[in-house]
Amino acid sequence: MRVRHILAAAPLLLGACGNKQDAEKIYYYEVKGETCEDVKQWISNPEHMLNYPGESKAYVGYATTFIGYECDFQVIPQNTGSNCCTTKPDNIDTYCKATTYLPQWDGNDKCWDRLMDRLKAHEQRHASIGCSYAGRLENALSVLESTACSAESIIDACINATDELDKKIDEIFSGIIHELRSAHSAYDAETSHGKTQGTVLDCNCE
Repeated sequence: MRVRHILAAAPLLLGACGNKQDAEKIYYYEVKGETCEDVKQWISNPEHMLNYPGESKAYVGYATTFIGYECDFQVIPQNTGSNCCTTKPDNIDTYCKATTYLPQWDGNDKCWDRLMDRLKAHEQRHASIGCSYAGRLENALSVLESTACSAESIIDACINATDELDKKIDEIFSGIIHELRSAHSAYDAETSHGKTQGTVLDCNCE
């Protein structure tokens, strides 16, 4: 069985499958402060923010999507009198795991509640984007096949066809991951990492 997966992550800047989608996981970390203004100041301190995977920057919250696939190879010797063989992916299973990291405050303030609603909505959109690409991956894999012939034997032909299919799958997978990362980046550029959607804590909200 061939198995591969990769993490595609999307940070959030806050104020300062056919695919199988697993349940989204949300993790919280404690934010300190007596008032909304205290909290705003606390989360503006980079030392209190989350370390983003693979980056030196810190963020108040972010989401990650983890997509991958598993599949078998169906090897089909051709009955044409020649040593030719076709290989196709079989039993394809793509998956997506979305994880969100958010702040949590035990205070009671409508402005904080509004922030959290909009923050969650922004991150859930990232999760939806990621898992939609798991579906695209499955669609792309389902139509792949590779045929090879060999002057030596049908076994050599099947080995060559499988190797060629393996390379095609790697190319498809790399392309999908590139598109996924670009989609996350485009969404954050469009929304200024959620700021245009209200993911900035405004303690004077109405």
